[in-house]
Amino acid sequence: MQQVKVQVESASPGSVGIFVSGAVTRALHADFGLVPVRLAECLGVIAAAKLVLHELKPGVQASLEISANDPDFVRYALRERVPARAEVRDAVRHMWATLDRFARWEIRHERRRKRVLEGGSQAAFPRGLFPWLNPCVAGDGERLPVTLPDCPAVRAQFLASL
Repeated sequence: MQQVKVQVESASPGSVGIFVSGAVTRALHADFGLVPVRLAECLGVIAAAKLVLHELKPGVQASLEISANDPDFVRYALRERVPARAEVRDAVRHMWATLDRFARWEIRHERRRKRVLEGGSQAAFPRGLFPWLNPCVAGDGERLPVTLPDCPAVRAQFLASL
């Protein structure tokens, strides 16, 4: 069984650092728009878990060791508290369904010093965060309809990138 460590850190609302090490190694930054820190970290875990699932060879089992910076998010993930906002509840449910695809997972609160993040006034879709994403884009000249998968992390990132 492969072991993968996932670390999510949100220094400000909507912005999250995603660090994956072990069988899959990546260091990425995602801007999910104006969402609370606890939701940004949840979306970061979803994105990291789906990235790991995509990168692992078929049939390989993995266990995730997740550390997060926001104590409220960790309480939601451990089912100790129920989020008040429906958007956060839906994202946490999606996260549980994604994490259930792993042989084992655990999460813990690990307080860290805030990192200095860099950025500008325009969010960009992060390269390498969603390699499994195959959007269906069909344009007719004036409109550009895009069909995205049922993943709150992709939707939030897409909307923040517009």
